[in-house]
Amino acid sequence: MKFKNAVVRIAAPASAVMMMLFCIAVLMSWITGTSMQLRLLSNSTPMPPVAAICGLLTSFAILLLQSRKTAFRVAASVCAGTAGLVAFTLLGVWLAHIPVDIENLIVAVPDVFLGVKIGRMSPIGMVFFILADAALVLTGLFPAERRIRQIGDTIGMVILVAVSVILTGYWYGAPLLYGGTFIPVPFASALMFFALAAALLFIMPDALFSRLITGTSVFASFMRYVVPAITVVIMVSGWFVLTFGAGLVRENRVIIDSLVAIISVAILTAVSFAVSRRAGRKLQESEARLSATLRSIGDGVIATDASGNVISLNNVAETLTGWKTRDAFGRGLSEIFNIVNAQTRRPAANPVFRVLTEGIIVGLANHTALIARDGTERQIADSAAPIRSERGDIIGTVLVFRDVTDEYHMQESVTKSEEQYRHLFSEMRAGFALHEIICDVDGTPTDYRFLAVNDAFERMTGLKRADIIGKTVREVMPATEAVWIERYGRVALTGEPIQFEDFSGALDRYYDVRAYSPKRGTFAVIFNDITSLKQNEREREATISMLKLINARNGKHELIQAVTMYLKEWSGCEAVGVRLKEGDDYPYFETRGFPSEFVKCESSLCTPDINGQLTRDSAGNPVLDCMCGNVLQERFDPSKNFFTTRGSFWSNGTTELLATTTDAERQARTRNRCNGEGYESVALVALRNGGETIGLIQINDHRKNRFTAEFIGMLERMADSLAVALTQRSVEKALRESEAMLQCLWNISQYRAKDMQDLLDFTLNESLALTGSTIGYIYHYSEEKKEFTLNTWSREVMKECAVMNPQTLYQLEKTGIWGEVVRQRKAIVVNDFDAPHPQKRGYPEGHVKLSNFLTVPVLSGEHIVAVAGMGNKKGGYTHADVKTLTHLMDSAWKIVERYDALESLRKHEVALMQTEKLKSLGVLATGIAHELNQPLMALSMALDLMLLKPGDSAFAAGKIESMKGYISRITKIVEQVRTFAREQHEDAGGSFSVNDAVTNVLSMIGAQFGNSNVRIAESLDESLPRSRGNLFRMEQVVLNLLSNAKDAIQERMESERGHSGEIMIRTSCADGMVRMNIRDNGCGMSDEVKRSLFTPFFTTKPEGFGTGLGLSIAYGIVKSMGGDIHIISRPQQFTEFTVTLPAGV
Repeated sequence: MKFKNAVVRIAAPASAVMMMLFCIAVLMSWITGTSMQLRLLSNSTPMPPVAAICGLLTSFAILLLQSRKTAFRVAASVCAGTAGLVAFTLLGVWLAHIPVDIENLIVAVPDVFLGVKIGRMSPIGMVFFILADAALVLTGLFPAERRIRQIGDTIGMVILVAVSVILTGYWYGAPLLYGGTFIPVPFASALMFFALAAALLFIMPDALFSRLITGTSVFASFMRYVVPAITVVIMVSGWFVLTFGAGLVRENRVIIDSLVAIISVAILTAVSFAVSRRAGRKLQESEARLSATLRSIGDGVIATDASGNVISLNNVAETLTGWKTRDAFGRGLSEIFNIVNAQTRRPAANPVFRVLTEGIIVGLANHTALIARDGTERQIADSAAPIRSERGDIIGTVLVFRDVTDEYHMQESVTKSEEQYRHLFSEMRAGFALHEIICDVDGTPTDYRFLAVNDAFERMTGLKRADIIGKTVREVMPATEAVWIERYGRVALTGEPIQFEDFSGALDRYYDVRAYSPKRGTFAVIFNDITSLKQNEREREATISMLKLINARNGKHELIQAVTMYLKEWSGCEAVGVRLKEGDDYPYFETRGFPSEFVKCESSLCTPDINGQLTRDSAGNPVLDCMCGNVLQERFDPSKNFFTTRGSFWSNGTTELLATTTDAERQARTRNRCNGEGYESVALVALRNGGETIGLIQINDHRKNRFTAEFIGMLERMADSLAVALTQRSVEKALRESEAMLQCLWNISQYRAKDMQDLLDFTLNESLALTGSTIGYIYHYSEEKKEFTLNTWSREVMKECAVMNPQTLYQLEKTGIWGEVVRQRKAIVVNDFDAPHPQKRGYPEGHVKLSNFLTVPVLSGEHIVAVAGMGNKKGGYTHADVKTLTHLMDSAWKIVERYDALESLRKHEVALMQTEKLKSLGVLATGIAHELNQPLMALSMALDLMLLKPGDSAFAAGKIESMKGYISRITKIVEQVRTFAREQHEDAGGSFSVNDAVTNVLSMIGAQFGNSNVRIAESLDESLPRSRGNLFRMEQVVLNLLSNAKDAIQERMESERGHSGEIMIRTSCADGMVRMNIRDNGCGMSDEVKRSLFTPFFTTKPEGFGTGLGLSIAYGIVKSMGGDIHIISRPQQFTEFTVTLPAGV
């Protein structure tokens, strides 16, 4: 077989090479003038030069077609087309009888053979070249077309037969066409055309080649029967020429031609008769064999004629249709072969009619059912084919069919099952893939091939079915980890299923995989994408870890330390830092992994201006530098891929970012220190809570591509949690500080200072404790004089200070850094007092050594009234200390100012009460004078009587005793007045009886009220408990209420003559309260007067008769003892005052 194939492959180029060499030899003979001598056969003309040129071009074309390259095939088409065009031109000239000897234009050929010019191409050769070159042109342009190859084979066979006839004539010495006017084909050209025919047949051999020789077609019959006849004719013709000569042949042309025709017909008839008899015997034998075959075949077979009428049925067909051949013969096929669609019940298209019209093999459609003569229905499958004659005409059809009822139902079940499987396969939510494992020579799995995948596979992997089916995983995903191939290899080779979860680096996804082997060497996987689940788990674990850190009972510093340590471990990055707000800046609070020099240089984000002040924007906000400042101050463009929608920044390649973006795109000019340190991966996430920016998380790494969008999103959520925790701790710290400050303020407000100096000393000590300072001071400041006056120093300062003759008064212009608090009107903090500072002027000798220093102004309105300073706090002062001391001193100073105001008010109150007492004494003066006059008159009368009876000692003794009683009475009255009039100091810790207050007052004013016709009745509860307070203050209240009652009665007496005035005083105790009721039947008062009765300076008396302070002072005294005063009054009826006091001891 290999030898045969090799022969076929070299036949075409070998034939072409023979043609080429032959044509070159012919041309050379013509060019050298030896053409007349070149005779391959006696009495044969030589090959014309034009034929040699065409043959040379054609051989070139055949050789070029051996290449698969398009350029060579195009060149072959050009060569063949050129040769064919020359031949076509010559044929046209010959047919048109144009008297142009084109061949002689190339080479002069004067010789004549048998009356015919030699050197000219035969029209037969022209036709050969035209046909052959046309086939070569088509083959070069359409190498893959089978029909083109068949055309080449056919043309090769035609040329081969024709040339064989011509060569046979030369062999028998009677070449065709010699002796006529038709130009014969030279023997040399015939040999060339024989090689050309062989090349055409072998250049692209097709099965048609063999059919042209052995088939039943007309051409095959011609080849088998006519060619031998022609050969006989040639032999006879050659015998005539050789025997009688060419001249005799020309003279007896009609007789010779008739004789040749008779002989040819006789030969053809004899041959045909022999062939017919042989064909008849073969036909009988064939029909017998066909009948036996049809009877033994297991399928039904029906044969029809060209009209579709039934000719025969085999036994199976008779059984299936219910028709016998004798009954069915001549009937239409539709009557015998009744078929319908099993699903629609409509008649099915009979395939025989399509076969008869189109001449093709046709099969039945699916779901076709055959209804037999007795009505039995069977599911069938069939096909119909044409029966052709030897000439290819359709002379009938053969229909082959079989009963597939059981198979149909089974197939329907299978189809339904397959459809369900396909639907399940396509619609299942889990990914599915079938693979073939690939092993090396040692049987070790090294790769696997994709055989089938479902839609879910495409969704979960991003790989398309069309791109991967038939390819290996190494081709599709070269980065696939070896562990996947090892696992799947074990499944495919051992048949043991597995289930696992793992991360695919090639796809950057997590999968839950179940793998099994449907047959050895293959494995199937069912999987789900669990990337989101894994990310959620990772985020949940990270969140839990973060929450544990956040909820731990620790301070801010411990929290940030724990968080930075965790973030460094969780992210796998080299450096983590946290910035927290301190004043206007956001310095590093905690770092891990950053170089110390980097932290020192990059800690502050604020840049001072030429005056040393922070650079601020138009709104007064400090300008924060670098990308950290962008994130903190929310300067970002969310359309840039290095910013997130919430303003975080991240980059996996800072070098590339700086090279491909501008400062404007990055929102600000950056310092590029991170990139300068070699950090390629940088992430910056702000810490914000409730609109407040607390700080920033920074993560750096020298390696590229450390972050993903999911990582940054998770970091942002962690930052939110941390911001809440920091806010909570800040709030808790602020609350503790606020509580401490409030406690300080409470202590200050409740401190019973001896004077202002004592209060400020106490305030300073509380400030020192609150700020954690060891030394401090408070200076008064006068903006008018620009002077500081020392008020108080802490005790530690007094212990340590050894300055000789320390000043207590300082001018502002002479102060150093501590005076900046007034010059700048803001707090001043110096945490490194040893560092140089332009405002420092040094210590006086013996001054306390300072390590750090904080001073704040104390303002009253817009004026600085004092300065408070603290120093030597362990760890230095923070912005929180500034706020704490400022708020404390502001609030404390209000207490100081209130203390000062209360002291002033107390002095005025005492003076006012004394004034009111003097007024009351003036009111009582008339009554007191009357009370004194009575005993004095009695004394005077007693003395006069004694003078009248000077010797009566018993009488004198009695009068003397009476005088002693009068003198005692006068002394008691004067003592009561003196006691009431003198200034009484507050005695909040004392107690008294309301009954005593009432009795004492009545003893002073009883006679006066009696002289005014006002009767006083009293009902005092003897078991009345004592009340806490001052007795003398309570006497003032009773006196004031009784005086107002007397005035109301006298006013009513003036309007109602004969009215009898009366005042009723009652005391009682109920529900822990002591009550005193004073009711008069005076003029009463309106509701409007009642509402204003206790208002200072309100009075209903005429001008000059009252100050309007009596009841107001009485009300204040009762309220100071924890009591109250209530009024019930009806105009022109009565007024009743009820005084209630808490029961005391």
